Amino acid sequence: MRFQLVQDYGESMLQRLREGELDLCLVSPRPDGSELTSRRLGEQRLRLVVPAEHRLAGRQRVRLGEVADESFVMLEPGYGLRRITDGLCAEAGFTPRVSFEGRRRRPCAGWSRPVSAWRCCPRPPRPGRRWPSWR
Repeated sequence: MRFQLVQDYGESMLQRLREGELDLCLVSPRPDGSELTSRRLGEQRLRLVVPAEHRLAGRQRVRLGEVADESFVMLEPGYGLRRITDGLCAEAGFTPRVSFEGRRRRPCAGWSRPVSAWRCCPRPPRPGRRWPSWR
């Protein structure tokens, strides 16, 4: 048995699955169409992250409509979380204003294609230092 982990955006993964290049995919949201069978494995809550001095900081719950005038940091269109977020914002009656989208970058060492991320391959920490907390 051989196992290989591949990471890409959802639509690309689903296309590779349809073409027989992949055996299974973990994607979100569930794909449309009857040619694929899907099962829900779990559910995660989305979290709002704001600076400590932000007007919504410290609140236990925030309605999505309360952030309609805020700028969002998001993945590029085509990624599952982006589609979910765009859909939830549309249900709340607004289109998110995006101040930063992850951009395509040149390939990193060890990657077969460009990846979309703020930092795709961080430099290893100097001796005696730890990896950044976002890793």
